[in-house]
Amino acid sequence: GNRAAADADLFAPPFEPAGEYKDVAVLAVGLRGGDAATTTAAPAAYLKRLYRLRRRLTAHFQAQAGVLYRQSGDLLMFLFGLLPAAATKELQALHALLPILQDAGCVAPEKRSPSGDDLQPALGLTSGQAIVGLDDTPGAAGLQAVGAPLRAADLLQQRAHPGELLIDQAVFDKAGALQDRFYALPADSVQGAGRVYAYRRKTLT
Repeated sequence: GNRAAADADLFAPPFEPAGEYKDVAVLAVGLRGGDAATTTAAPAAYLKRLYRLRRRLTAHFQAQAGVLYRQSGDLLMFLFGLLPAAATKELQALHALLPILQDAGCVAPEKRSPSGDDLQPALGLTSGQAIVGLDDTPGAAGLQAVGAPLRAADLLQQRAHPGELLIDQAVFDKAGALQDRFYALPADSVQGAGRVYAYRRKTLT
């Protein structure tokens, strides 16, 4: 009785979420350092590096038509395809990622420090249809998005090494001339993500 009434109140007017299906490219960015960084690094120093990198990446992707829709701890997620642009949503995201991947701050896996001093992004990029809308309920974050490409992007960033970009088949198919920058990982290397491709790292300075 009371529980049913309380649940009904959650969706009573004025709760009227507005949303629509959108074809988007979803970029998930996990900000990570060495495996033991969060247990051995000085907390204030680690958070200072984390927040500085988070601000830098957010400013960069927003300048490249990426829309930030989730920011939580060491995870950032952006949507491409919501703002007008000349390129496809997949190429928008890939071209925004290239300077990050070529950045000397992205240390090759074999050169990573276990201390966490080389805190850097692990990246997952997917493409597909999602429900995107605005939530005006009290305490809501505003822009909301749900759907398979969002879960897949998060899964890829979890599997990526720091400094590595993983993309799904949908992004690879739309990568055009950038396809030769990627190589296919073994089948089922990332369970639940279908065919996955990794960025072919060039020598960093």
